[in-house]
Formats: sequence, C-alpha cells, structure tokens
Amino acid sequence: RTFEIETTSGALWYGSLAAGNPREIVVVGATRTTLDQLAVFRMTTIKKGFWNRLEGSMNTGGSYTKSSGVGQFYGSLDVTSRRPSWSWTLMIDSTTTFREDESDSGRYTGRLSYTRNLRDRWFILAFSQVDSNTDLGIDLRTTLGGGIGRNLIQSPRRVFQLLGGGAGNREQP
Repeated sequence: RTFEIETTSGALWYGSLAAGNPREIVVVGATRTTLDQLAVFRMTTIKKGFWNRLEGSMNTGGSYTKSSGVGQFYGSLDVTSRRPSWSWTLMIDSTTTFREDESDSGRYTGRLSYTRNLRDRWFILAFSQVDSNTDLGIDLRTTLGGGIGRNLIQSPRRVFQLLGGGAGNREQP
C-alpha cells in the first residue's frame, strides 16, 4: 500500500510503511524516512485504480405526518477520490416535500470541487455548483468559484485555514 503522510509542518511524504521504533513512523518511498509519530498530521491511503480510489456515502430517507398530510423524501450522495497532491469531491443532495392539498416542492443541490495541495501547507481549490429550490422560486442557480488558501495551524487535533477567492453565480427564476 502507498500512503500520503503529511506532517504538522506541511511536509508531504509518499511511500509504504515499515517497522520502526515505538512512536516513530518509517516511510519507504524514494528514500527511507523516519518521522516522529506526534509530528504526523494526516495519513491517507493512496489506492491504485479509479474505482478503488472512490470513497463515499449514500443516504436516503423519508417521513410522513398523517395529521398534517405532509411527506418528505430526502437523499444524498458524497463521493471523493484522492491522489497524491489532489482530490475531488462530488456531492448531490435532494429533498422533496409532498403536501395533500398543495403542489410538491423540492430543493436540489449538486456540487463538484477540486483541491490541489501545494508546498508549505498552501492549496488551491475550484468548485462548481447547481441548485434548484421551488420554495424560493429558483429554477436553476449555477455557481463557479475558486481560491487559494493556507493551513495556518495544523495538528492531529485541529486545522485553522485562511482562504481567499471569489465566486460568481447566475440564477434563472
């Protein structure tokens, strides 16, 4: 297995793991490197093959209240793929509400985002999103955006990021 190991200082190491002394992590890649276990911020498995790299979840559910005659169906899908130095995420979310004496309403969102890790804890990101919300009268809203950021503080327990960028959208009522 190949791992991406990121230290609290932002250094990235790629390779397999080998046995070492207690409280140390030995990474065998282009070189053999020994890291202090407390200095490791994140360790991620980098899998080979498109289908093996996909990770995600799917949720569905529904409810119906007889006294008010309101029913709801919801579903979501989150899929992420990670490679050394970049990742992408697809998120789809849907909620539809049914009422006995009214027309159905719904809220639908799809988002695709891309993140590229740079040196010294810097990263860039880009995203696109489409929304529809009949309750708000929005048939289609498209959004494109991006930015650059830096992990100012990163430890095994917390991350504090500073991010700047821009986004633009267009709505079709």
